[in-house]
Amino acid sequence: MILTAIALIIPTILGYLLISIILKEDDSGIIERICLSYPIGMGLLTMQMFLLGLLRIPITLLYSSLPIFIELIILTLYILKKKIQLLPKISSFDENKTEKSNLFVKLLMLFLTILIVAKIGSIFLETYLRPIYAWDSWANWSARAKAFYYSNSLLLNEHHEYFLGKNIVLSIISYPLHNPLSQIWISLWIGHFDEVYVKFWSPVYILCITAYLYKFITKEINRIYASLIVIIFLSSPLLAYHSIEVYSDLTLGAYLFFILSSFINVLRGKLAYLPITGLLSAESLFIKDESLFFVIPLLLSLFIFLWKKRRYYILY
Repeated sequence: MILTAIALIIPTILGYLLISIILKEDDSGIIERICLSYPIGMGLLTMQMFLLGLLRIPITLLYSSLPIFIELIILTLYILKKKIQLLPKISSFDENKTEKSNLFVKLLMLFLTILIVAKIGSIFLETYLRPIYAWDSWANWSARAKAFYYSNSLLLNEHHEYFLGKNIVLSIISYPLHNPLSQIWISLWIGHFDEVYVKFWSPVYILCITAYLYKFITKEINRIYASLIVIIFLSSPLLAYHSIEVYSDLTLGAYLFFILSSFINVLRGKLAYLPITGLLSAESLFIKDESLFFVIPLLLSLFIFLWKKRRYYILY
């Protein structure tokens, strides 16, 4: 389990360093940055592994990790040179005097927090208790991930009947490879393809969405409403099911959520979120084909917004 945690922390660190550079002048809190770091880091990681496969470089722990560690060193040196602050001030909650003095509100917040923690905990627990059951998830992603892992390649021999895992099972060959490559990354670290541990990259997206959504809403209203909205969000059985069964639909939903939140910040004048919006949009295209139907309209909206506001941003 420790090696699985390390496999998930490394791309998060990569994403966090990038976020720290991009948002060096922004007042966003550390929680928001960490929540953005994981999807950015995992997206960059799997895209790089895909490029390694295309170049016929064996997909091993050494070759997959080496580019990441080189990037970590370069980004760290750049941050030290520019004296960029890695730990922004932890933003305080939007508490009013009633919340501070009212015992009922405090007990209500404690109860709501327990519900949220219990729901997130149940998702991680069920992820740990069993392998993938859903046929679609296993056929389209996990079976291909296992084949790629044990062959140390993407099976790109054009004369091979298993090209990109096509005939291993009846799967959709056109699906991008973020999902299976995420499973391979964890397998490389633990040393074998574990049917349970390879799933743990998926529920982390739920954790990131929940924390970011909560922080986002507390800035707009207050903690009680934020907690209630988060509970409603987590109450969806389909959401938990897709997370536990490692469906790419959940992953795509997470990226679209962060793209939209970054876009909202751009609309509010925080242009530092422009590269984040673009980066997340590019990474979402590596998750599912359907991302095009969301990303293209959003980027078109962004272009129209910037075009109309060009007089104000021309000197930015």
